[in-house]
Amino acid sequence: MQLKIRISFRDEQGSFMGIGLVWLLKGINKHNSINKAAQEMSLSYPKAIRILNRLEEATKVKILNRQRGGPQGGGASLTEFGQNFLNQFEQFNQDVTEYAQKKFIEDFENNDLFVRTG
Repeated sequence: MQLKIRISFRDEQGSFMGIGLVWLLKGINKHNSINKAAQEMSLSYPKAIRILNRLEEATKVKILNRQRGGPQGGGASLTEFGQNFLNQFEQFNQDVTEYAQKKFIEDFENNDLFVRTG
């Protein structure tokens, strides 16, 4: 048996931060491009933009530095706040997952609630 935890941040309009957005932000860091990060995830560019705009709307802080395309090409990078927010979310996710896994083992795997076969 295995425990799976998925954390998302929500406000009155719904979810605005979860693992999918983490992957998108990491992809932007990797490629310096929203489009390339979205393609890597098989996500449409317009949907990626909506997700990123939703995050900035929810946090009320600029997450990305964006440069429009053109002959020189565009680009995107995380602001200092955006990078810190990503790092904090990942650390929080890891801490909660580790605690939940430990608690799961204590409460479920180390007792006789489940009959093990095999």
